[in-house]
Amino acid sequence: MACRPCGPGTSSSRPWALVLPWCPGTAARRLPRSPRHDDMQRLRHARWVHHLTTSVSSTANVRTTEAAELERRFGGPKPGDTIVLAMSGGVDSSLCASLLHRAGRSSASTISGATYDLRAVYMRNWSTLDESSSFAPGSGGASGCEWQHEWADVQRVCDHLGGIPLQMIDLSAEYWTSVFEPALDAWSEGQTPNPDVSCNREIKFGALVKRLFEDEDADSELKCKAKKGKAWLATGHYAGIRWERDADGRPHPRLVRCKDANKDQTYYLSSVPESALRLAHFPLIDLLKLQVKELAREHGLPTADRPESMGLCFVGERKAGPVTGDPPRIPNFSPLTPGPSSQSHPAHARERRNQQLSTAPRGFGAFIASYLASPPSSSSDSTSPPAAHSSTSSHGPILSFLTGELLGHHAGLHTFTIGQNARIAGSKSKMFVARKDTGSNSVYVVPGRTHDALLAESCTVGPGGFSWIEGRPPRVLLERDTVAEDDYAAQGENCNNALHGVLHAFAQIRHRQKPVPCRVRLLPAPSASSPSASVQVTFVADASASSALPSQQQQPVVDGVAPGQVVALWDSGEEGGVCLGSGVIDAVWTVWDRVQRERESAGEGEEMQGAWLERQQ
Repeated sequence: MACRPCGPGTSSSRPWALVLPWCPGTAARRLPRSPRHDDMQRLRHARWVHHLTTSVSSTANVRTTEAAELERRFGGPKPGDTIVLAMSGGVDSSLCASLLHRAGRSSASTISGATYDLRAVYMRNWSTLDESSSFAPGSGGASGCEWQHEWADVQRVCDHLGGIPLQMIDLSAEYWTSVFEPALDAWSEGQTPNPDVSCNREIKFGALVKRLFEDEDADSELKCKAKKGKAWLATGHYAGIRWERDADGRPHPRLVRCKDANKDQTYYLSSVPESALRLAHFPLIDLLKLQVKELAREHGLPTADRPESMGLCFVGERKAGPVTGDPPRIPNFSPLTPGPSSQSHPAHARERRNQQLSTAPRGFGAFIASYLASPPSSSSDSTSPPAAHSSTSSHGPILSFLTGELLGHHAGLHTFTIGQNARIAGSKSKMFVARKDTGSNSVYVVPGRTHDALLAESCTVGPGGFSWIEGRPPRVLLERDTVAEDDYAAQGENCNNALHGVLHAFAQIRHRQKPVPCRVRLLPAPSASSPSASVQVTFVADASASSALPSQQQQPVVDGVAPGQVVALWDSGEEGGVCLGSGVIDAVWTVWDRVQRERESAGEGEEMQGAWLERQQ
């Protein structure tokens, strides 16, 4: 039975009295209020606190206290620190600027006049050289460029908040080399890349951090201020950082889901390394998008009513299709031999646009097609643009996955992704993309969304291709799984590749997708001679399912999984779930694939349907 403390113990000078129960039995005994009595009460209380902190029932309280201490020491900017806010001109980053500006003024009035140094930076990630032949700030060709409007909005917001110091940093070359060129390679191979994920890793929390705080030519004043306190990079992402101790007792930042599940952007941040998360600050973690807009209006921000941007930010005026170029040519359906990879520099953008396909779709597909189209190969001049990617940007056939029948034509493999409605004119039923073959530049479709060829049971990320935020896989994946080995041995299956533990997690293949329970393995197991391992993600209906044998039938729960997409993992599917990392998918196994393997293993001699399988055999 718990009771209230008596005498001075009820005073706010003894904060423990507000949160901890008193020792049993003292409520019925009203002892005289003497100094000795107080000493005895404090001693009794100390013994009781010791009992609480060592009992199982108090474990949650202790962890909460430790988490609060970690947040106090490591979480978020402190007076004297330097904050650089990356602004895009949208309402999210604009509200972050207003919140940080107000918080800085509040801290200055309450902590002996100390405050932090707040600055803003705008990244120009897309050069307009292909339109205006100039890198000069403000250049955007005849029709202007999207970044110009964003830059103007950022300036208006900073002026509205009393003149926050602002600078523009041109990272267009880094973006081209580290983000856009790899994405072009993936599109040319018929894959479905996600440039936004690599942009956060390589640009926002890579090149920008280096340019601000590490390069020799970085802002000397900013570097000087950052040395006096900690330097932070704040962004308008809907995400959060929570500090925890690892198994070795060292504090680590954890990337966690935000309050607004519909806007949560931890998927896009899932490959940012821990070293960058240590200086990340996300002010919007506890706000809903609706609240952000309301606060922006209350603060009188110029961007409060700006429409939300979707897709890649640099497309801008290119939505109307090509603006320059020679008369288009229509290529043959026969595949062309891919040329060598293009040089990583935007200087060849203008020449690539000259090969725009006249029948390519308008919008983003047309924009990508202009960079995937192969330039003429007759010139051997070293100054001419190099041969670009393969002919996957050209027209090709759309075939039935089941019969091989020609159903229509497409304007480039990059215009489709697995699971997408093919929208074939004249088709009696809706057909959905099941496979893409770069060899023949063909798209294979199946009827209906629930066809076995669309339902993925598992996917893999190639050796060394998974970016664990902590820098290494969770320990459970490195522990030997003797139970699974016994199961394999009982079935007479080869177990030369030592099986390691299973991680029960939640996966996402796309932004805003509902988290899917999954089991994660490293296959084959890492060794001294081969330290890297593939990451196998098996989708399940129940995260607590114990069997992880590949021969077991798994209930498919994910459709439209494509090579090139990013699979990200969390320890939970709820708010506050910790993101473990992500990787680019290089192989997908569907229900249809499993059924065919089972037929083969059963010795069935029937001929498999579909031109796709005939070619693979």
